[in-house]
Order: sequence, then structure tokens, then C-alpha cells
Amino acid sequence: MIAGHYRLVEHIGSGAMGVVWRAVDERLERAVAVKQILAQPGMSEAERSSMRLRAMREAKNAARFQHPNAIVVFDVAEQDGDPCLVMEYLPSKSLSAVISEQSTLPLGQVAKIGEQVASALVAAHRAGIVHRDIKPANILIDEHGTAKITDFGISRAAGDLTLTQTGLIGGTPAYLAPELARGSDPAPASDVFSLGATLYHALEGQPPYGNSTNQLALLYTAANGQVIPPRQSGKATALLMNLLRVEPEERPTMVEARERLAALASGEPETTAGTRVSPPLYGAGPKPVAASVATEQPPGERPPWARTVAPLQPQSPRTPTAAFIPQSRPAGQAGSAPATARRRTILIGSIAAAVVVVGVVLFLVLNQGGSPATNNTQSPPRNNPGTSAPPSSSARPVNAAPLGQTENTGGTPNYGQAGNTVKAYLDAVGTSSAWSLLTPAAQDVYGSMENFQSYWAEHKIDSYQRILADAGPNPDGSVDMYVTVNGNRVHWRMVNTAQGLRIDANTQIG
Repeated sequence: MIAGHYRLVEHIGSGAMGVVWRAVDERLERAVAVKQILAQPGMSEAERSSMRLRAMREAKNAARFQHPNAIVVFDVAEQDGDPCLVMEYLPSKSLSAVISEQSTLPLGQVAKIGEQVASALVAAHRAGIVHRDIKPANILIDEHGTAKITDFGISRAAGDLTLTQTGLIGGTPAYLAPELARGSDPAPASDVFSLGATLYHALEGQPPYGNSTNQLALLYTAANGQVIPPRQSGKATALLMNLLRVEPEERPTMVEARERLAALASGEPETTAGTRVSPPLYGAGPKPVAASVATEQPPGERPPWARTVAPLQPQSPRTPTAAFIPQSRPAGQAGSAPATARRRTILIGSIAAAVVVVGVVLFLVLNQGGSPATNNTQSPPRNNPGTSAPPSSSARPVNAAPLGQTENTGGTPNYGQAGNTVKAYLDAVGTSSAWSLLTPAAQDVYGSMENFQSYWAEHKIDSYQRILADAGPNPDGSVDMYVTVNGNRVHWRMVNTAQGLRIDANTQIG
């Protein structure tokens, strides 16, 4: 019995950090999964403390966003001094187990799995969280084909402090983005690469760096970005190689990856021009998105992962952004490459070797974590008398509630929808679309839509990040969404109204 009411029923998995049990929560009478993180023999008290902090970080990061394709963490308990994560129980197999049984999976099935995982990662990234260890073992698939990501043990949220020693690398080498293998900080683009590597394995029957069990060799290959070109991925080839580009800025975003995977899953052809309507995200309306690169290249076209060359050199060979592992040369041709290409290969190998020497010995310590940064909340709302411009057509209704007291009529807002509403406001601020996302009381801060437009013409938003519901729902069901705008942490009350989700707060930033 864990924490007095989680009764362990069946051992369902184990790993380096502990064991996973199917259990029953006897208070709520529901099945749960309990991840029991066990201290290894010989661990010092400092190491045990770090282990507990990592467990807490995993729970907090997993609870930071809600998505149907991510395993929910319900509770953190303790047993004999060791932490236990109480999670949603999903009768399922890991994608790793499915690949072991079937070797390769059909394109439609892989695309559907990828679309679901990408959807969850979009939500995680919008919550400021990079998973950092997307791989087949961390994707669970139930009997209905629903895929869910799990194991946020080494994920990192924006603002986290490190728990591990300087120079340690987190992730699994076979699916690791090149920039992480070289010691760069994790970013959403790193998850894009790892998702591509995972889908590559499902389609090709091996990871993109090959089947080597030598972790040091894999890390060296990852640092060089030596991806084996896919041979049996068909229409997914172009997408895979875009996801697996060496340079992070050349990869598609996770949203773009999700859209293209959705097209593959539905059999919808991708085109090189025009637009198509993307499916709604967290209840948002459809939005035209730029069409993806074609999956089948016209005759004579370079492959989509080839980098464009400078003007005035139309006949120059294209340089791929992935350092592909070449096919074996016939005897006697090993030295046929130009000297410049050989020097480039030697240089890349030397750099990667230096990375491996510095970082690889410490590789097996995988986790980072920490405590969230201190929140600086917005100053109390204030009224702005504005100018003498007449009220807009969106005038405040008679007897409307004061600022911060608009009635929440539809229950607690979905956190994802609330976050998307804040994002939509920030993306469109100063326009009529953003004005319509404010309650009448929030509009009164500006006086009129004309004043609203004038204010935002003078106050530019340079950046925003980390849209989170850190404090959970308020007593009336409304939610305070926290966001960092131009480096300042603010929070805005979100309410459900008859017109939909609205911001009921002073949204001025200066």
C-alpha cells in the first residue's frame, strides 16, 4: 500500500530509475499507474535528494498542461522515503514494443501516431516545456490506436534551474538532436528532431543513426548529424528528412509537423502552393496555413532536405543539411572525393570527437530540473481615461460587472483553450479581433476601441512566452493565465461567457 490508499496490484514495467505498477486508488476506486522511483544501493543523501527533486519536477511539468495525448499525473506520494508518481493508467503497449513485434509499421498508422504525439508536444511547448526524450519507449498506444506521451523525467521547463552537473547531456542517443549531442540547450526544435527520429524508426525498422548498441558511437554520430537516408518511407520521406535537418532553424515547427502528419494520416495530398484549412486547435476556429512542401519531388528537383546555394552558382552541387552516412563505395573509389570535401569531413569529425571526449563520459546521467522562476505579477488594474475619441460600437452593456468581477458562467475554462485565447490576443493586439477577446470591463480600461488601437500603436510587444495556469482555478471557476510579456510576468483572469472565453483584466503593459 502506497500513501495509505494506493494498493499495488501488478508490476507492469521497470527501468533505471525504478518500477511501474498497476494499482488501485481505494479512495476514488479507480485504476492508476504508480511509478516508484527507488534509490539505488550506495546512493549518497545528496543523490537521493536530487532524485526526489527530479521526481517532483516530472510531476510538475506533466501537470503544467492538459492534453488527451499526454499521460496525466494525479499525485506524488512517498514510500519509505522514496517518491512515487501516481499517474493515469492506460492499458497499452509502448511504440517500442510494437516495433519489436512488427519490425515496421504502415505509413498511415505511423502518421496517425505522429500527429497525436505532435499535438501533445505543441501543447507542451506552448506551456514552456521541452520533453527532451521523445522516443518509441515513451509513447504508449492503446487498443484503439490512441497514442500518449509519457515520462517527463528529463523534460525542462522555461526558467528551470539545472539539477545535474555542468556538461551532462540528457536524452537517448539513438533519437538525440545533433545540437543536444554537441551540448546546446534544449529547445522545441530538439523535440521536432526526436519525433522525426521516432517516426523514422517505425517506418524504417531502425533509428536514423543505425542499430549500434554502442552509446558513445551513437552520440558521436548524432553530434555529426549522420542520418541514414530512408529507403522505405515512401510519401513520408520528404517530411522525415525535414524533421531531421541538422540545423534546428531549418526544421519545421511542431505545429507544421502536426499538420503535415495529419495530411499523411488522412491521405490528403500535400502541395507546393496554396493553402488548406487546419483542424481546430483547442476549440479555436479553422485557420489557413501555408501548404507543406510536396512529398514527391518533380523530375530534376533536388530533395527537400538539400540546402539552396548562393546565386551565380546554379550548377553547384547541393549540400545536404543532414550529414548522411554514404553508401559503401566500390573498391578503389574511396579516395575519389574532392580534397575540399575530405577536409570538411575531417574537420566535422574533429569537432564531434572533441564534443564526445568532453561530454560523453558523463552521458548516462540524463536528468535536468529545478525550481520555477519567481513570478512577478502585474500591478493592480487601473482605469485609463484615454482620449476624447467617441466610444466604439462595442460599447459596454448597461450594468456590466466591474473589472475582475465578470461572472464566469460556463465552468472552469479548458487550460489549453484559455492559453490559446491569450496567445490569439497577443498575436492580434491592437486590432478588432483582439478587442473582441476582452470583457466589457476590460475594454473600459481603454475607453474605446479607437483608444485601444492608439495605445497599442505606441506600446509594442517585442516578445511573450510561458502562457501558464500556474495557480489553478479560482473559487468561481475562472482561471488566471500567467504570461511573460516583454520580460515582465503578468496574469490575466479568463472567464467563460455567453460569447465564449474572454480576458477580464487590465491588459496594458506600460
